[in-house]
Amino acid sequence: MALRTDAEYKQGLKDDRNVYILGNKVNDVTQDPFIKVGVETAAFDFILGHDPEFKDISVIPSPFDQSEISSYFEVPDHPDAVERVQIFLDDI
Repeated sequence: MALRTDAEYKQGLKDDRNVYILGNKVNDVTQDPFIKVGVETAAFDFILGHDPEFKDISVIPSPFDQSEISSYFEVPDHPDAVERVQIFLDDI
């Protein structure tokens, strides 16, 4: 699966999931004032993945099919991966 855009990510959240906050059903998690901040924060990862300035630190090849995925999913289990996380955090 190719790296989605932020718009595709947000559209993917508009499904039949049942979400409640303070006893009230949330019809659209992308617009709810309590959840929207989290949605926008997560969408930022997708924006970075498509930005040429940050692509080298925000995208990695999938270990399953070599398609581009967010570096968020990289398990930092070796020194290079840990260093990539630090570079990513320093650059944004």
